[in-house]
Amino acid sequence: AEIMKALKMAGTLDIQYVITTEHAGSTEWARSLSYDQKIFSIAEKLHEPLRLAEDLGVKLLFEPHGPVSDTIQGIKDVRAMVDSSAFGVCLDTGNSWLGGADPVEMAREFKDIIGHVHWKDLPEEMEADRGIKTGCGFSMIALGEGVIDIAGVFEVLRDAGIQHSTLEICGDDNLLRSAEYLKNLEAV
Repeated sequence: AEIMKALKMAGTLDIQYVITTEHAGSTEWARSLSYDQKIFSIAEKLHEPLRLAEDLGVKLLFEPHGPVSDTIQGIKDVRAMVDSSAFGVCLDTGNSWLGGADPVEMAREFKDIIGHVHWKDLPEEMEADRGIKTGCGFSMIALGEGVIDIAGVFEVLRDAGIQHSTLEICGDDNLLRSAEYLKNLEAV
């Protein structure tokens, strides 16, 4: 219900997109679903919101933030099942990396439908959680100081026409260093 409200508001206010993700499910039953059942469950939850998004001229951007959406194949399979022109991707460099994907490859694969980027870098000590944890909030380090190939992602997306992105970075100093890093990439 909340996603439908967000889409209606976006349509009313002429906002280009709304960002959502999968809900991985916290019950033992949900965790026991097969891969195909998980794809179906996600697609079923996105079906009506995507129909509304199409009617309103709004994109619904799917963000990596769970065991299915953190993988390139998972996003491809959801995209194929929903088969909607309103389906897009919000690339989160930290979430995709933490979930086990290569953010540069994810950027290449979905370049044509990425509408927003959540930029964050993660420290080397998070390597142990890679492929195990899904999704992380904000990064505690500046862009360019961690293990994610931020420059590689930017290079792939340089000419993608993405108008907005978000720095998911904590701390004033980290934000300032991240802004300087992006200037050096000629991203701003």
